[in-house]
Amino acid sequence: MIALVGAAAFLTAALYVAAYADDDDDNDHFKPHDHARELMLQKRIMPLETLQAQVLSQFAGRLIDLKLDEDDGQLVYEFKVLTERGRVLEIKIDARTGTVLKVEDDD
Repeated sequence: MIALVGAAAFLTAALYVAAYADDDDDNDHFKPHDHARELMLQKRIMPLETLQAQVLSQFAGRLIDLKLDEDDGQLVYEFKVLTERGRVLEIKIDARTGTVLKVEDDD
């Protein structure tokens, strides 16, 4: 069980970095992950860990992708979850409130 929790924490950190990483060293004045962190500190978005726990409690499966987007002026987390039945769900969550906005079955 401890190994599973550790693996989940590692996956969360890896996905967070992948979602917001900026490999362009010439563009040091703006980093998307810094912007997301700033929004969280300003309480304009909820912490990723909180929303991830919410999504995985509502939609059993494994998180395979995530990103933070702006959709018509609204900040939205897009989670992709591989369900226990092998289906891929795309779940859009209001990043400020945690409200589920849309669930799509990508299969």
